Amino acid sequence: QQAVDLMIRELNAHYRVSHFRAVLKRANRRSARLLERLGFALAPEALRAVLKIEDDEIMMQRDIPQC
Repeated sequence: QQAVDLMIRELNAHYRVSHFRAVLKRANRRSARLLERLGFALAPEALRAVLKIEDDEIMMQRDIPQC
C-alpha cells in the first residue's frame, strides 16, 4: 500500500499525472478494498459508459492535484 502511494506521488510530481484509474471485476472485492484504502472511489457512470467498461467490471479512480 505504501509503495503504491509513493509511486502515485512520484508520477504526479515528476510527470504531472493526476488521474489514476483501475478496472476490475465486480466480484473482486479484495482489490476494490485495497483501492479504497489507497484513496480510489468508484468512477462516475458517465465515464464508465464512455470507456465501454463491461457490465461485470467496475472502474475506480483517484484524482490528485498537480504539484
